[in-house]
Amino acid sequence: MAQALAFPLPHPAIDSPIQQVYWSPSVYPDASHQLIYIKTATIAYYLKWPKKQVKSHIFWRLSQAWFQLDIHSNYQFSMASADIWLQLSSASSLHWVRPVAVEYYVLSRAVANEGIPTYLSDSALIRLRDHFRAMQSFSSAKFGPLVNPVCDMNGWLQRLEQGFQLTKVPSQLVQSALAQAKECPETKAVPLMLDWRWDQLAWQAGLPDTIIDLDAWVWAPETLSWVMLEYLLAGQSDEEVSRWVVDLQVNQHQLDAWRQAYRLLLFAMNWQGETNLDAWLAAPKRFKA
Repeated sequence: MAQALAFPLPHPAIDSPIQQVYWSPSVYPDASHQLIYIKTATIAYYLKWPKKQVKSHIFWRLSQAWFQLDIHSNYQFSMASADIWLQLSSASSLHWVRPVAVEYYVLSRAVANEGIPTYLSDSALIRLRDHFRAMQSFSSAKFGPLVNPVCDMNGWLQRLEQGFQLTKVPSQLVQSALAQAKECPETKAVPLMLDWRWDQLAWQAGLPDTIIDLDAWVWAPETLSWVMLEYLLAGQSDEEVSRWVVDLQVNQHQLDAWRQAYRLLLFAMNWQGETNLDAWLAAPKRFKA
């Protein structure tokens, strides 16, 4: 059980007397946030804020290098902008957590979460697939932070190459992957959560219900989302994967050209915590026609 603590509350956005306050420890040793659970008589909240050394975390360093995503300014501008979140949440099959207050921290209402089921049902997969299809219905010729992407897609390859210089990925692998990608320039960016995993969602009755983490949303090449999904759907049947290929209109030529580069990107960002690069790159290429 989490340990109770004293904290400078109440917060002005919480209009009911606070009954309990607890630290909510992360299951990930490299978590970038402190998280507190706040309980009133009628509503529960989460209050989170970045750790002091968050900008030194490899995920955020590379988010800045590749997408100009700064976690602190993102709180101020992206999460406080109602228009873009309203558009995305209206199109998605999932609910989206709505912050109650945003400054150097985020205060949001807690939502019921039964955790990821051991088996993803057909209904769960349909809802997830519908969400990704909805995100692909939005497009931009620029990449970067969700509210104000300022980088033209024609500069993506150069920015990707420069960002890899901050990583420990062998340069020969990077150059080989980028040489292959150069033949198929990226032209379309879509809304994407860079740290998307199934545990970034609240689950109820075996179904994905609410997106509970909004920190790392950007405009990114849609091909990157396909590469992420190849890993996330690794345990699904060929029949199920084929549904994603068809529904998302996966461009096989584009995916083949960029798969290696984006696998290296995700490994460098420590997206799934894999430490064996050879094993990571050897993952099956599930999105095949």
